[in-house]
Amino acid sequence: MGKSKKEIEKELSGIKKRKFLNNIKIEISGQRFRVKYYSYRHRFFHLLENLAYQSEAMRNFNTLLYLAEKGIGVPRPLVLAEECRGKIALESVLIMEDIEPALSYRQMLE
Repeated sequence: MGKSKKEIEKELSGIKKRKFLNNIKIEISGQRFRVKYYSYRHRFFHLLENLAYQSEAMRNFNTLLYLAEKGIGVPRPLVLAEECRGKIALESVLIMEDIEPALSYRQMLE
C-alpha cells in the first residue's frame, strides 16, 4: 500500500529547496535542462554584496551567456527568476542547458 498524504508531506518538508531543485532535470523537445537554486536569505555577506553588485545567480547567468556566445562549451542559460526586495535578491532560480559530460570550471581552466 502507498504512503499516506501526511507521510509524503512530512518527507517533502525535510527536503531542502536547493537539494531538491538541483536534482530536477527538465526535457523539452529532446533538449535537457537543469535547475540551480540560490538562497541569500541566511547569507548576510551575499545580501550586503547584492547592494553593490548583481546577485551570484545573475553573475553566473551573464558569465554563462558570454562564454556560450564565444563558442565555449558551457551550459547555455535559459531563464533566471529572482525574488527581490527592492534591489536585493533574496532567492534565485537559474534554468540552464544540461550538458553531459559536464566539466567543472576548474577542469575547464586546466
